[in-house]
Amino acid sequence: MMTVACATDDGSNFSEKHFGDAEKYVIYEVSGEGEKYLETMENITVSCIERDEIHGDPVKAKHVMMLLKEKGVQVLINRKFGPNIQRIKIRFLPVITRKTNIEEGLLQIKENLALLEDEYQRGANRKHIVLT
Repeated sequence: MMTVACATDDGSNFSEKHFGDAEKYVIYEVSGEGEKYLETMENITVSCIERDEIHGDPVKAKHVMMLLKEKGVQVLINRKFGPNIQRIKIRFLPVITRKTNIEEGLLQIKENLALLEDEYQRGANRKHIVLT
């Protein structure tokens, strides 16, 4: 079982923006049996950090990581990640999906759970995963 944060702007589809720029995160617990919705949280870093900050701002990455770590999140999934992917993979497993719909992305997580759990266990040496 893994706790997964899905980046979204509308609650149903993955954000077309980078993970850290999404309006909110929908958090699920995913196991071999399926997924369980836990909560939706607003991405408060979007309004707190000025838009003209440096692309890949480490302060922004730190804030997003703190928000999600408090919720026990292990996996981050979206269609796009920015330069901060190098920072966040130290604490989380970033998963890039080609799906647009969150439900389809969660099915990918479920189908690849063993692979994702193994990669997550690599700790700071983990790499991001691309699911097509």
